[in-house]
Order: sequence, then structure tokens, then C-alpha cells
Amino acid sequence: MEGQNNFNQDSNQEIKSITKNYLKHAVIFLIIMAFGFGGYWGWTRYWSPQAKKNMELQKKIDFYNAFEANYKKALTEDNYGGKTPQETLNMFIDALKKGDMELAAKYFMIDTNESSDTYLTHKKWEEALNNIKSTKKLDEVINNFTKAVPTIDQSLDMKDIFWFSVYGVNGEALKDIEVKYNNYSGVWKLESF
Repeated sequence: MEGQNNFNQDSNQEIKSITKNYLKHAVIFLIIMAFGFGGYWGWTRYWSPQAKKNMELQKKIDFYNAFEANYKKALTEDNYGGKTPQETLNMFIDALKKGDMELAAKYFMIDTNESSDTYLTHKKWEEALNNIKSTKKLDEVINNFTKAVPTIDQSLDMKDIFWFSVYGVNGEALKDIEVKYNNYSGVWKLESF
């Protein structure tokens, strides 16, 4: 019986030793596999040349999406104007008569030149109108806009652009005024004067 007990103890110790050995190797194997898969994942996701190109492309896509979202938001919020080109022109003339250049500038399309200091604002129009006001030419501009009449030759294909013309005493065209429809805010906006 004592021999049987020694054999059982030796067997149990051998089983424990094999189990420990197996577990140790299994843990080492799992660690190696984790590093291997982690390295492969890191390589394909971050470090490989293709992964770097993909990250650069994603940055450009994210930048463009943010740029487009800001652009659309600005155009949607640019809601000063009328439901018709004539209504916008009348609102603009009223603002000029009141001397409110900030309000008058809001009837123009916002500046969509992304390299401009006045990008997505009405500042360039406000500055131009304030310059006209300071040089005492405001009455002349009001007079011209008051004389503006719809251009007879409105293009049938261009339903979102409308033109007014200002004619001189002899019937010569002095100025064309372009008005565009802002699809985002649903109002007509002055594009030029």
C-alpha cells in the first residue's frame, strides 16, 4: 500500500508538472499569438505604406466633410432676402435708404471664396457699401437700384439666376444686377451690383 501511495504521489506530481508545463507553454503561445496578431493588426492599420495612405486619405475626407458641412450651414443660415428677386431688390433698397449698410450687405450672397479673409461672411459687401456711404455716393447707388428693371432676356434654362438692368437717359445699359436663388435657405440673394 505504501508503494501504491508513492506511485499515486509520483503520478500526481508528474501530472501537476505536465499541467504546469502545458499551461506555461500555452500562456507563452497565447502571448506570442497576441503579439503576432497585434503586430499584424498594427501593421495593416497604422504602419504599412498602404495604411499610411489610407489614414491620409481619411484625414482629407474628414476635412472635406467638415468643410462641406460648414459651407452648407452658412448657406442655410444666410436667409436674408425675398421669395422673389424683386422682393430682395426692394429690401436691399430699403436698407440703403435707412443707411443700414450691415443689413444691406446681408442681402448679398456670402463670400464663398475659401482663400478670402471674408469667407462665408457678408463682410466684403459691407465694406464696399460703407465705402460708398463714406464717399457720399449712396444716393447715386440708391437711385440706380431704384431704376433697375428686370432684363427682358431671362434665360429659360437658368431658373436660379435673375438679372436686372439699369439704363441711362439715352437707353444705354449702365449696370447689370445679378440675383441668385440660394437653394439652401430658399431666398433670392444679390450677387453683384
